Amino acid sequence: MLEHEPPSPSPSLYQQTPKGFPGTAVDRDRVDPVIAEKAGRFLERYPEIYAKARSGAHYLLRPARDFAYACQLVAGWPDDAHLDRIAELFLVREDIGDKNKPGTPGQLLHMAPDCDSLLRKGARR
Repeated sequence: MLEHEPPSPSPSLYQQTPKGFPGTAVDRDRVDPVIAEKAGRFLERYPEIYAKARSGAHYLLRPARDFAYACQLVAGWPDDAHLDRIAELFLVREDIGDKNKPGTPGQLLHMAPDCDSLLRKGARR
């Protein structure tokens, strides 16, 4: 009798891109596959979150740079919806000077704890 494997979820952009989001195969090998998948999905959503928060502005992903930050973000904030709210708040904040300009995932990583704290306290934009 043949054993059947359960269907896998649809591949994220991380899996579809020939070299993946990290710059090299070595980078991919160092990342937990679950974190890599979540990071890839976050990076797929990030341009849309960016456009919504920045009145339609376009964010050009830089996979070799942004993937490492995305991995840290999804590891620290595993709830996708909450992480998206953190990103939205980060992108619209006016009280942090240029710390959210141009709004890279690296800058988000730096400001995410503060934005998370504000959200947990019930702060709005």
